[in-house]
Amino acid sequence: MTNITPCEVPSLNDDQLVSAQYAHGFRSILTSMLFLCQCNVHILTEVTQLQGFNNEPKVMHLKRANAVLKKAQSDNQLLGLHFPRLQGPFCLRAIGDANHTTKTSVYPQEGQVVLLMHDVPLTVDIKTDIIKDKSCLSGYCHPMAILSNKAKKVAHSTSMGETNCALSVVSNAQMIALRITEMQMDEHIEQKDRIQKMMQINTSGAYEIPLDHWTDCKDVFELVTGLKGVPQERLQRLPIMALREERITTRIRWTLHVPTEIMVADAMTKPGVFKQMMKLLTTGYLDMEMVQKDATARRIVHRPDTYTESDLESIVKFNWAYLD
Repeated sequence: MTNITPCEVPSLNDDQLVSAQYAHGFRSILTSMLFLCQCNVHILTEVTQLQGFNNEPKVMHLKRANAVLKKAQSDNQLLGLHFPRLQGPFCLRAIGDANHTTKTSVYPQEGQVVLLMHDVPLTVDIKTDIIKDKSCLSGYCHPMAILSNKAKKVAHSTSMGETNCALSVVSNAQMIALRITEMQMDEHIEQKDRIQKMMQINTSGAYEIPLDHWTDCKDVFELVTGLKGVPQERLQRLPIMALREERITTRIRWTLHVPTEIMVADAMTKPGVFKQMMKLLTTGYLDMEMVQKDATARRIVHRPDTYTESDLESIVKFNWAYLD
């Protein structure tokens, strides 16, 4: 990291385009910092945002790239990925967040964090869905995936952006759960039978470890759990129905809504200093008790043998709070 040198900045106004010579230095420092992002994820958001100006960078982008490099070098000995020893049973937590569109881009920035943690049973109030003890959400964890990228679709609302991000992080977490399950399979199973078995596991959701989905968007939580009806907007209706199907097939166990102040994936959507992410990168501990705000959760208690599209539309009847 100390061998990376800042790019040269011309004496021009911040909003002026730079020449090919300076643009080459800009792309060179970005490429170097992308390698650093494997462990220094606190600069991942800023680096991926700067990548959008690779072809025609301005003076302001060169200055910002140098500032990000200085930030990474100053925190070199403090921040990184930690993998403390964990005790079973385990669970995967798929945490996704997306920011709103800005004046510089109509595509929201998405942040995804997938954590492997010790599985502690949740105690939830059956009437309000409030988690009685948030300490069961805290604990040491292994970061399995931390992503920050610009969305591939224009989001006409914050809810739309959060919905797309939720579907994406759940898909990535399911792939990780499937790979962990594959490691537990009998090594003597033939390759042909192994592939068939993995397809059956993926369809049934019979992973070795359960998967929980976290969001800080109240609207997405209510749409996915059935507290609200299905959106009429086709672009949002399809991912919401897909997430409902993941729940009704129990491929998603718990769906949680957590306060934005303790949303760890929020650090992957915008530049800044976030206490939740800083603690995770310095200790390997996810602290969900930083603020005294309630978190809510819902789950499907049993998987129906068969289901139809109408069941997905009225998925609220399968929630545990509505069953005797």
